[in-house]
Amino acid sequence: MRTLLGTFWETLEASGPLATADLRFTSAGVAGEYGPVLVGVDGRGDRHLCIPATVTELGLADEGSAGVTVRVRDLIQADGSNAIYVDVHCHKPDLNNLFELVAAEMVGRSAGWSGSPFAMARSVLDRWRELLEPNPTAALGPRQLAAILAELLVLEKIGDVQKWTGPEMSTHDFTCGIIDIEVKSSLSTTGRKIEVHGLSQLTAFPGTSLYLAWVRLGISPGRGTTVPETVGRLLAHGANAPMLFTKLSHLGYHLADSNLYSEIYFEQLELDIYHVTGEFPRITEESFINKLSPQVSNISYSINLEDRYLSRLSDSEIKNLFEAIK
Repeated sequence: MRTLLGTFWETLEASGPLATADLRFTSAGVAGEYGPVLVGVDGRGDRHLCIPATVTELGLADEGSAGVTVRVRDLIQADGSNAIYVDVHCHKPDLNNLFELVAAEMVGRSAGWSGSPFAMARSVLDRWRELLEPNPTAALGPRQLAAILAELLVLEKIGDVQKWTGPEMSTHDFTCGIIDIEVKSSLSTTGRKIEVHGLSQLTAFPGTSLYLAWVRLGISPGRGTTVPETVGRLLAHGANAPMLFTKLSHLGYHLADSNLYSEIYFEQLELDIYHVTGEFPRITEESFINKLSPQVSNISYSINLEDRYLSRLSDSEIKNLFEAIK
């Protein structure tokens, strides 16, 4: 649905100029309770989704988001007649990609919705509202983006956003039944050193197997992939969009800022996976003869993965691992 809506808007935008106050419409291919849902563009180049409503809702509005507003108003149709619509209006072109997702959810819910169209549109917008606002903090740097990209590349192989638990402060980045995966990234061109935070990050839970995925990335202008491109691939393969963007926001990545990151390209140079067994070098609670004092906290340490005795999974073993997870 998202790609289809985007095509509709792009076709309308290519159909010639409009007066500032005018709207150009086409059908979204779905009918709500009170008639067909429309997509449109106006003379400013803004995108609209228009859902048929009733006169009893005329004047209702939600203007709490800077980028997208919802307003029930009277619109003139192609035949010159008037009709009441919930006009969902994207005011910022840099939010068009996100607006496609918001609109696609509204269109999907319109087909079987029998209540207030305004209430439906507002409830969908409420779920997306936080993601429509730009990141209030500083933009992410290359190392932060590389760390996010490394996890997204592993997520592509797993295929289930729900199993990506690291953004919710879970002990491990991926929780997949009896298999957990911790992901580490590196932008260094030499060495294979990782930083481990805490005593539990490389500790397997009882009854589970823990794996460490190490991803070497290289900054490569114009080649490889970007975080926005990788997010787009995940969406194209059916990832749960609200869940994905919520998890990304926990990591400081907001879709409203994706244009800032669209030219920061990385190449995946290496992706190795290690089975974290009893022989794997690490520090855990069991590393101490006496129980660690509760006054000791924030333990971090480094591991050199170049040790020739550390066994990496073969390509076939990696393939079998991800197939087992799916």
